[in-house]
Amino acid sequence: GPPPDPLAPLDVALLGFRLASLRLDPLGHPFPGDRPHRLARDGIRGALTNPLLTPRDRVIRPAWFALVGLLPRRAAARLVRRFVPDTPLRLRPSWLKRRS
Repeated sequence: GPPPDPLAPLDVALLGFRLASLRLDPLGHPFPGDRPHRLARDGIRGALTNPLLTPRDRVIRPAWFALVGLLPRRAAARLVRRFVPDTPLRLRPSWLKRRS
């Protein structure tokens, strides 16, 4: 069955979307207990331990989580508007469109 707390697993896609949501709209973010540094920490851990990620993703995702989680909110929001992992390929920056 499903986990007792669906937010507990280190799902890097969900953690990325939660961090993006929190940085873009802190007042409208649906999970009041979320904190940028905790989501960044969990996202980094999830990215580094996920056996399904490519080596390239194991570099890009932790860097994204660190930057978005630790930069001041306005700078993090600018980054989020440019790129969020797991967005459709057509929305990614050109340098990330190559598959590895």
